[in-house]
Amino acid sequence: MSDREKSGAALKEEGGSLAMEEALGEASDLGPGGRLDLAGLYGASRAWFLSRLAGATARTVLAVLPTDEDVEEFSRDLAFFLGPGRVKPFPGTETLPFEPFPPHPEVLSARVEALHALAGGGIAGGGIAGGGIAGGGVVVASAA
Repeated sequence: MSDREKSGAALKEEGGSLAMEEALGEASDLGPGGRLDLAGLYGASRAWFLSRLAGATARTVLAVLPTDEDVEEFSRDLAFFLGPGRVKPFPGTETLPFEPFPPHPEVLSARVEALHALAGGGIAGGGIAGGGIAGGGVVVASAA
Protein backbone atom coordinates (compact mmCIF):
# COMPACT_ATOMS: atom_id res chain seq x y z
CA MET A 1 0.00 0.00 0.00
CA SER A 2 1.43 3.39 -0.99
CA ASP A 3 1.75 6.33 1.41
CA ARG A 4 -1.11 8.05 -0.36
CA GLU A 5 -3.37 5.02 0.11
CA LYS A 6 -2.24 4.69 3.74
CA SER A 7 -3.33 8.22 4.64
CA GLY A 8 -6.79 7.66 3.16
CA ALA A 9 -7.06 4.28 4.84
CA ALA A 10 -5.95 5.75 8.18
CA LEU A 11 -8.70 8.33 8.04
CA LYS A 12 -11.27 5.70 7.17
CA GLU A 13 -10.23 3.10 9.74
CA GLU A 14 -9.15 5.19 12.72
CA GLY A 15 -11.47 8.15 12.22
CA GLY A 16 -9.80 10.12 15.01
CA SER A 17 -8.05 13.46 15.14
CA LEU A 18 -4.64 11.74 15.40
CA ALA A 19 -5.22 10.03 12.05
CA MET A 20 -6.33 13.35 10.60
CA GLU A 21 -3.14 15.08 11.79
CA GLU A 22 -0.98 12.26 10.36
CA ALA A 23 -2.76 12.54 7.00
CA LEU A 24 -2.30 16.32 7.06
CA GLY A 25 1.43 15.82 7.67
CA GLU A 26 1.72 13.43 4.75
CA ALA A 27 -0.32 15.72 2.51
CA SER A 28 1.79 18.78 3.34
CA ASP A 29 4.91 16.87 2.30
CA LEU A 30 3.59 16.53 -1.26
CA GLY A 31 5.54 18.52 -3.80
CA PRO A 32 4.08 20.60 -6.62
CA GLY A 33 1.91 18.41 -8.81
CA GLY A 34 1.53 15.84 -6.02
CA ARG A 35 -1.74 13.97 -5.65
CA LEU A 36 -3.61 12.76 -2.60
CA ASP A 37 -6.74 10.59 -2.63
CA LEU A 38 -8.71 10.50 0.61
CA ALA A 39 -11.49 8.26 1.87
CA GLY A 40 -13.57 8.44 5.02
CA LEU A 41 -14.28 12.17 5.02
CA TYR A 42 -17.92 13.20 4.78
CA GLY A 43 -19.82 16.45 4.54
CA ALA A 44 -17.95 19.56 5.61
CA SER A 45 -15.03 17.52 7.01
CA ARG A 46 -13.61 17.39 3.47
CA ALA A 47 -13.58 21.19 3.29
CA TRP A 48 -12.10 21.45 6.79
CA PHE A 49 -9.27 19.07 5.86
CA LEU A 50 -8.51 20.93 2.64
CA SER A 51 -8.57 24.29 4.43
CA ARG A 52 -6.02 22.95 6.91
CA LEU A 53 -3.89 21.61 4.04
CA ALA A 54 -4.01 24.93 2.17
CA GLY A 55 -2.99 26.72 5.37
CA ALA A 56 -0.15 24.30 6.08
CA THR A 57 1.36 24.43 2.60
CA ALA A 58 0.87 28.17 1.91
CA ARG A 59 0.32 27.19 -1.74
CA THR A 60 -2.73 27.21 -3.96
CA VAL A 61 -4.42 23.81 -3.91
CA LEU A 62 -6.60 22.37 -6.70
CA ALA A 63 -9.65 20.34 -5.67
CA VAL A 64 -11.48 18.40 -8.40
CA LEU A 65 -15.02 17.23 -7.71
CA PRO A 66 -17.37 15.11 -9.84
CA THR A 67 -20.09 17.67 -10.71
CA ASP A 68 -20.75 21.41 -10.89
CA GLU A 69 -23.24 21.06 -8.02
CA ASP A 70 -20.53 19.47 -5.87
CA VAL A 71 -18.22 22.39 -6.74
CA GLU A 72 -20.81 24.92 -5.55
CA GLU A 73 -21.48 23.10 -2.27
CA PHE A 74 -17.80 22.44 -1.58
CA SER A 75 -16.90 26.07 -2.36
CA ARG A 76 -19.46 27.26 0.20
CA ASP A 77 -18.04 24.89 2.82
CA LEU A 78 -14.48 26.00 2.07
CA ALA A 79 -15.45 29.67 2.23
CA PHE A 80 -16.71 29.03 5.78
CA PHE A 81 -13.28 27.75 6.87
CA LEU A 82 -10.97 29.90 4.71
CA GLY A 83 -12.99 33.04 3.98
CA PRO A 84 -14.68 33.73 0.65
CA GLY A 85 -11.71 35.54 -0.91
CA ARG A 86 -9.47 32.45 -0.66
CA VAL A 87 -11.74 30.11 -2.64
CA LYS A 88 -11.86 30.37 -6.44
CA PRO A 89 -14.33 28.14 -8.27
CA PHE A 90 -13.37 27.22 -11.83
CA PRO A 91 -16.82 27.35 -13.46
CA GLY A 92 -17.89 25.45 -16.54
CA THR A 93 -18.47 27.53 -19.67
CA GLU A 94 -22.18 26.59 -19.78
CA THR A 95 -21.95 26.53 -23.59
CA LEU A 96 -21.08 23.70 -25.89
CA PRO A 97 -17.89 24.07 -27.94
CA PHE A 98 -19.74 24.05 -31.27
CA GLU A 99 -22.30 26.72 -30.28
CA PRO A 100 -21.78 30.13 -31.89
CA PHE A 101 -22.33 31.95 -28.58
CA PRO A 102 -19.33 32.78 -26.37
CA PRO A 103 -19.45 32.07 -22.63
CA HIS A 104 -20.70 34.87 -20.39
CA PRO A 105 -17.94 37.43 -19.57
CA GLU A 106 -18.32 36.80 -15.80
CA VAL A 107 -17.71 33.09 -16.36
CA LEU A 108 -14.62 33.82 -18.45
CA SER A 109 -13.35 36.24 -15.78
CA ALA A 110 -13.79 33.66 -13.00
CA ARG A 111 -11.97 31.03 -15.10
CA VAL A 112 -9.05 33.40 -15.79
CA GLU A 113 -8.77 34.28 -12.06
CA ALA A 114 -8.68 30.59 -11.13
CA LEU A 115 -6.06 29.81 -13.78
CA HIS A 116 -3.95 32.77 -12.61
CA ALA A 117 -4.09 31.44 -9.05
CA LEU A 118 -2.99 27.98 -10.20
CA ALA A 119 -0.17 29.41 -12.32
CA GLY A 120 1.41 30.88 -9.21
CA GLY A 121 -0.40 34.19 -8.87
CA GLY A 122 -1.98 33.07 -5.62
CA ILE A 123 -5.33 33.99 -4.14
CA ALA A 124 -5.64 37.27 -2.28
CA GLY A 125 -8.10 38.31 0.41
CA GLY A 126 -10.35 36.28 2.65
CA GLY A 127 -10.42 35.43 6.33
CA ILE A 128 -8.55 32.96 8.42
CA ALA A 129 -9.53 29.33 8.84
CA GLY A 130 -10.41 28.01 12.28
CA GLY A 131 -7.45 27.47 14.55
CA GLY A 132 -5.49 30.50 13.32
CA ILE A 133 -4.54 28.93 10.00
CA ALA A 134 -3.08 31.21 7.36
CA GLY A 135 -1.67 30.29 3.98
CA GLY A 136 -2.76 29.39 0.48
CA GLY A 137 -6.11 29.31 -1.19
CA VAL A 138 -8.09 26.67 -3.06
CA VAL A 139 -9.28 26.44 -6.66
CA VAL A 140 -12.30 24.15 -6.97
CA ALA A 141 -13.08 22.59 -10.36
CA SER A 142 -15.50 20.02 -11.75
CA ALA A 143 -14.41 16.89 -13.57
CA ALA A 144 -17.64 17.00 -15.60
